Amino acid sequence: MSAGSSALGFDLLALEPKDETALFSPVSISTAFGLVYLGSRGRTQAQLRETLRFGPETDEFARALGGLQRRVERDTGRTVVNVENAVFKAAQLTYQPGYAARAGAYDATFRDLDFCGDAEGATDTINSWVSGATNGLIETVYDEPLNIRTTDVLVNTIYLRAPWSVPMNEGEMEFTGPAGRLTVPSVSELASFRRLDRPGFDAIALRFEDPELEAIVVLPDRGQSVDAIELALAESGLPKLLEDIAAAEFTRSAVELPKLSISGSYRLKDKFIALGATDPFDQYTADFGGRLAPTALCNGGGAVFINQVIHKTVLDLDEIGVEAAAVTAIDSIVPVSAVQRPDPVPFIVDRPFILVITHAPSGAPLFIARVTDPGEVDG
Repeated sequence: MSAGSSALGFDLLALEPKDETALFSPVSISTAFGLVYLGSRGRTQAQLRETLRFGPETDEFARALGGLQRRVERDTGRTVVNVENAVFKAAQLTYQPGYAARAGAYDATFRDLDFCGDAEGATDTINSWVSGATNGLIETVYDEPLNIRTTDVLVNTIYLRAPWSVPMNEGEMEFTGPAGRLTVPSVSELASFRRLDRPGFDAIALRFEDPELEAIVVLPDRGQSVDAIELALAESGLPKLLEDIAAAEFTRSAVELPKLSISGSYRLKDKFIALGATDPFDQYTADFGGRLAPTALCNGGGAVFINQVIHKTVLDLDEIGVEAAAVTAIDSIVPVSAVQRPDPVPFIVDRPFILVITHAPSGAPLFIARVTDPGEVDG
């Protein structure tokens, strides 16, 4: 499960412009699509399975994906990893027998809304839920009212607050990226860290107060492009890197990296189509009959298909630790009218790098970022 999420994360990074910072939460995307996958059938299901690297759509699969989120969740007061799922369904519709029960493996909140009669109010309700679930880091997932023919919205959020094992020192450093050489706020620490020296890159594991969380910084060698390292990690697999760094020797290191304040807002429909999942977004070929039978709804009717996939992310890294949040919202609609469907070693992060926030025991990639610009950070 974790390996599939990792691969998806690098697939999505590869589709972003190479000179821009990008931040995804593969676990959030995979979990939201898990709720979609449960009710998929035929070629639609096969394409989702291949793109997301899912296993067969069974009760066991649902329990495994739902179980992963429970493994990564924690709340020690100072360290928090909170995963929430919600299903917002048009009040006029009824799910197919068994769907809600199987979705229960995700501990999802179920709520009926009137998209047809009050699309703006329904959208506000979802935005409010997302803001609460992400501790206000992501205030809205939808910037415009949802379509009145919306059948349901399947949502996942992740919120993370993790202090370092020891607070870092503040300072300034030089960082050279696509915008040139900049002086940026930084954090630093002199301590022993597990690190790897591999052809083309160096990697280090930064310690959080919670020993089950790590921040892995992958720094390309000078003269080596960050996209080349992305490709190498995508091909060899992030899980192998995490396995190797877990077994690595501790090296006394002087670590310095930029403070970060980065965010992302993505419409993933076209990206999933580019990765081969075309049927789920096509009113003529999508098959989600295991969730909702073809139906009439607010001047529309026919079989359900995915309208939008919205993914938003935020990550702040400073001397105290990391605070981050993600939301993935997948809304489905029916067509306008019914259709006939056919069948003291320096580690100076002064150039673009990759950042991965993982749940170490499972290898689940909570956040993956390519950083070419640390963003707007208060000194």
